[in-house]
Amino acid sequence: MLGLDDVTFIHAELTHATVMPFLAQFRDQHETSHTAALDAVHALATRVRAETPS
Repeated sequence: MLGLDDVTFIHAELTHATVMPFLAQFRDQHETSHTAALDAVHALATRVRAETPS
């Protein structure tokens, strides 16, 4: 019990596509997913910063 009441999961898909040759065909999907995950992290951090009292 940590007392967490608001948990957000952010996922990036196909994370091994850049290092495993048999997944090379999915590299574009990985890049799209990775960029979306980074954007989601940035948006979440911005929201949390705005909601946190100084």
